[in-house]
Amino acid sequence: MMSKAVDRHPDGGRSISQELKNFDTTGFPSKVVERCNKDGRLSFKAVELFNLEGLLYSREVEHFDPKGVLSSNIAEYFETDGSIFYTVVKHFTRSRLCSEVTEHLNADGLLIYTFTKRFNMNCLSSMVAESFKNGRLSLKVVKRFDTKTLLSCKATEHFDMDGLISTKDVEHFKTDSLLSCKVREKFDLDGLVWLIQVEHFNKGVLTSKVVERFNANRLISKGVQRFDAKGLVSKVVEYFDANGMALRSSNLS
Repeated sequence: MMSKAVDRHPDGGRSISQELKNFDTTGFPSKVVERCNKDGRLSFKAVELFNLEGLLYSREVEHFDPKGVLSSNIAEYFETDGSIFYTVVKHFTRSRLCSEVTEHLNADGLLIYTFTKRFNMNCLSSMVAESFKNGRLSLKVVKRFDTKTLLSCKATEHFDMDGLISTKDVEHFKTDSLLSCKVREKFDLDGLVWLIQVEHFNKGVLTSKVVERFNANRLISKGVQRFDAKGLVSKVVEYFDANGMALRSSNLS
């Protein structure tokens, strides 16, 4: 059973609304709304699916540019109380997918995680994953890719229960996907850095490590280690006073 209505709009376009008792093979009632521009090209389309109790289950909305080419797609999924628990938003440029954002919410409407992907000429260029606890950000991972979709950089951030950053790791990779540099930062309860560790690699093998420690943004010590294929070659540790002047140093060769 189907009903169809056509409404004229002041801009000269038209709206076509269809309500179907049975949508495809799902057996779920549905509603389809389509709008066209003055040239008769599709500009908007919305599809709503309902469960057997008549409650909204999902909604998919598509927007099209003046030439009728898809520009965005929004999919929403609903709980039985009408609240949204899952959303996927896609944006397109000249029919090519340029971004995709996924959000998952709990029963209280608070975010559980988000997942963002960006594309360049249909190739994945970056990904961002965020995880939440009680609505507060607890973990964030960012990955960037080169033109061959090989991982070039990865950043991982951990957050405490108050949403303040506690640790940040950044890894850089060469074109052969081997780790070339890794930077770790640790933060105190005031959000100030108290440790910075930088490691350099050659063909995946550790060659040097620099560790700096801070107190209230003041450098208090710095350690430098160098390695060869057999292991530790040298180690130098320096300590600093309140004015940043070196107090003493120790060497191990």
